[in-house]
Amino acid sequence: MMLIWFNYFLIIKVKRTLKKLFAAVSIFVASVILFPVPSSAATSTNGFFGVNGHLYGPYADMSVATQLDLANQLGTGLYRLSVSPVNFAWVDQFIAEGRTRGIKLLTTLTAPLARNTSTASAIYTAAFNQGRSFATHYAGQVAAYELANELDVATILPIISDGALPSDYDDALYVKAREEIRGLHDGVKAGDPSSKTLVNFAWLHYGFIQRLLDDGVTFDIIGINWYSNMGDITNVRGRGFDLVSYIKTHFGKPLWITEANRKDGTMGGNETAQATYISQTAQAMAMNPDVDAFIAYELFDEPGHASVYEQNYGLVKVKQSDGKYVVDTFKPAFSQYQQVIASNTAPQSNPLSDVVITSSSYANGVFTSTVKNQGTSATPAGIVIGVGYWVDGSQRTWGAVTGPLAAGASVSIGTGGGSYTIPTGAHTITAYADDVNRFAESGETNNKLSNSITVP
Repeated sequence: MMLIWFNYFLIIKVKRTLKKLFAAVSIFVASVILFPVPSSAATSTNGFFGVNGHLYGPYADMSVATQLDLANQLGTGLYRLSVSPVNFAWVDQFIAEGRTRGIKLLTTLTAPLARNTSTASAIYTAAFNQGRSFATHYAGQVAAYELANELDVATILPIISDGALPSDYDDALYVKAREEIRGLHDGVKAGDPSSKTLVNFAWLHYGFIQRLLDDGVTFDIIGINWYSNMGDITNVRGRGFDLVSYIKTHFGKPLWITEANRKDGTMGGNETAQATYISQTAQAMAMNPDVDAFIAYELFDEPGHASVYEQNYGLVKVKQSDGKYVVDTFKPAFSQYQQVIASNTAPQSNPLSDVVITSSSYANGVFTSTVKNQGTSATPAGIVIGVGYWVDGSQRTWGAVTGPLAAGASVSIGTGGGSYTIPTGAHTITAYADDVNRFAESGETNNKLSNSITVP
């Protein structure tokens, strides 16, 4: 995370609709009553909500199972993980452990070359190779691929405060950033054609997004990193500017909040303030029909981080034992966020689709399934409805069609990822709808159908 500092602080205003007012009051009550954290894992996860993690610092001392057990205890269905430099052994564990808990990864990739010493063309080539290698390895197994993080911050001109215009960015730095994003996108799509890619920005730097699109760079999802010192994202600076609505209307892409927390986290002992900000913001975003995912920053404190500001953002405190970091205590934000997730299994103001497998079959190397949308809303237009096909617990191929799929409608999805010949004998085949969580659903735990078959 790269945090932007401002010379002003804004007070979040009372929501202007009764629905949002009710949500704010409910979360305020929760902020003064510390809910106990259940010792058992959540019975289900919600793919709208997520939490950030890393591969370094305290995270490197914790097992993957420990991290995802905590994410599962929260009820989150997304885990945002920076994977550069790529460590396949670690990510393999996250994929496997996440699958058993109903948690999918948003993986953040960067090009393996330094921008200050490399040419734009070299950056593109390195980024392409990085994206292709990673996506080939994990095709059909991640929710989305994030193409670097906050390159808007790395390229904005120093005298610019808002970054809302395409001209607000240093030309030379921007071109290298653009080629990194373009290369990663092209490489990811080469390795995983049905994948979704995401580009994010912070504050009001949507001019960076506009410039990318003007230059013909393609990607699927827009992400926003937002912190308390930036004010109310739906009423920026108290002037009635709704950034969420503007981004969704202007760019027409799914919108994910990829980072959110109180500025400085709990620095200075402000645990209640952190809990209140995260819970109120998460609730408001869950009720906002223009938001497709919300990911809190971050799971653990990072006491050894070089930046003092990064040391206190966690929902969970850590301590050292025998020279390694272990879980210490839960901050109030953990239980507050947990309560919001539990109360928003199906956000009432944001009707969702719900895809299920009603039948599946196999013959001569080809899988076929029928997917029904039993939800109250169509699946997102232009977003792939994917099905992963598994044999005896291992994914072997996939199929997909492009949405929307209307509420109540069904569609037949075959084998698009190459045929797979099942050996002779008894086997279990499983069809898994929306297997990489490309869109939020009202139910995230009913996507699988398994059959027993015997191949002569």
